[in-house]
Formats: sequence, C-alpha cells, structure tokens
Amino acid sequence: MMGTRAKTRRLAVSSCAALGMALLAGCATAGPTERVDERVTARLAAFEPTGDVRRCIPLRQIRSMDAADERTLLIELGVGDFYVSRTRSRCSGVTQSFNRIQYTTSQSQICTGDIVKIVDNSTGFGVGNCSFGEFESLRRKTEDEDPA
Repeated sequence: MMGTRAKTRRLAVSSCAALGMALLAGCATAGPTERVDERVTARLAAFEPTGDVRRCIPLRQIRSMDAADERTLLIELGVGDFYVSRTRSRCSGVTQSFNRIQYTTSQSQICTGDIVKIVDNSTGFGVGNCSFGEFESLRRKTEDEDPA
C-alpha cells in the first residue's frame, strides 16, 4: 500500500511539472507584438520586387532608410531608386518614432551582413541591432496592376 501512494504522489508531481513546463514553453514562444509603420508599409505597397539583388549599395547615394516593420527596410537611393532589405533577424525598436537607424562601416558602401544599430534619439543608447539582408531593387507598380 505504501508503494501505491508513493507512485501516486510522483505521478501528481510529474503531471504538475509537465503542466508547468508546457505553460512556460507557451510564455517563451509568445514574444512582444511586432510594430508596423503604416506610412512606410503603404509606400512599400506601391512597389514590386524586380528580382535584381545586390550585396552592397553605395553610402553616398542613400537618400533615406525607413522601416516598414522590424525586419523590412525600405531604402531610397538618389531620386526614385528604391531597394528593400529584409534583415537577418528582428530589429527591435526600429519602427519606434523616437529611435533612429545607425550603421558603421569602413567602406564606401553598406553590405549584406553589416550591423544595423537602433539608437534611442533622446538618450543615445542602443536599444537593438540586426544585420542587413540582401538589397533587392524595387519598381513602381503600374496602374494596370491589381494591388491585391
């Protein structure tokens, strides 16, 4: 009889431990919601990929760099020449209006794999980082094309 109670207690403890681990696993996989910049997303929706992919783009030609979401950067070179870079990992905080994108390079270009640092404008502290993916050329969709 004593052996039966011991087995029951172990089973109850094991069941509780399994339930606790399942709950913790659920918490571990549920991360913060990714923020999307609707303005940049709308601009990006006006383009389609050309299939032309570059590993590097020249620094001197970068006119603007904006984040549509925490993995997608819309980059304008010169006037009307757009590229998209899908970062290799999530750039936490990149879509926040009080943060900026900062990168450092010793070359005259930024390339796939270069580090992007997300910096809080008010404190100057880094709040996140990621690295550039490939740079894919974009072209404006024609009026004939259905945006859906």
